[in-house]
Amino acid sequence: MAMISWFCSLLSASAHLCLTVIAFGVFLAKILKSLPLGVKMATPTDYPDHDTEVTFEEDPTEVTLEEDPSSLNMTPENKPIYRKIKKPLCVILRNMNDQVLLIKNNRAAFEEMTDSEICVNAYQTHFTMQRYKDPAKGCLLVTLSVRTEEKTYTMSCKDKILSFKEEAAPDNIVDETDFLFCIEAIIGYKNRKYFRSLLYPQHYLACEYKTIKDFLILKYFEIDESNERPTPFRIHYCEKFCPQNKRDLRD
Repeated sequence: MAMISWFCSLLSASAHLCLTVIAFGVFLAKILKSLPLGVKMATPTDYPDHDTEVTFEEDPTEVTLEEDPSSLNMTPENKPIYRKIKKPLCVILRNMNDQVLLIKNNRAAFEEMTDSEICVNAYQTHFTMQRYKDPAKGCLLVTLSVRTEEKTYTMSCKDKILSFKEEAAPDNIVDETDFLFCIEAIIGYKNRKYFRSLLYPQHYLACEYKTIKDFLILKYFEIDESNERPTPFRIHYCEKFCPQNKRDLRD
């Protein structure tokens, strides 16, 4: 009899719980129904239009040279010469958390910014991406620079430490290969790219997540042996993203 009584009590409690859940569901439905139709779920502030993204559909490494390429692309000491090609691009870089890369006190960091904040702080958020011809035609090579009203600073990964040298991107690069990064495509994602150091193989630009601020670092990745991957970047045209801030990129 005790077992039957306990079982009946359990059924009664379960029924009471079900009725409570149903009543709460009805109450919640009434509240949602009373909300204005214009209410939407929260979304990232001023999320950029895909039309502003750089796709690199044209391969800038395929450049027609009027002279013998072997005489143009190598020094007498048989060192490769990386030469500027085409016009530089003004770009904005974002990680996959929609944070914007900007320069502060000679360090590159990621911050959440609205569209208007990005455009107002153009000297910190707008990067000049200069493309270079790779003699081996292995990848698209670029340098990344920022320019204030008076000076230009170019990203370097010398000694595997990221810094910004007070120098414009050179017309030709032979020994200063710490300036050069190879843009790698990500399979299945047309508008996402990795930045790999030319000087240090398997070292990539990556986001170092910290409690207060996320910094840009150069990090080694065992691509074939680890599930860890470099930071993918989305690249946006400045002139399409901030048309009112169109800048002259000439040196």
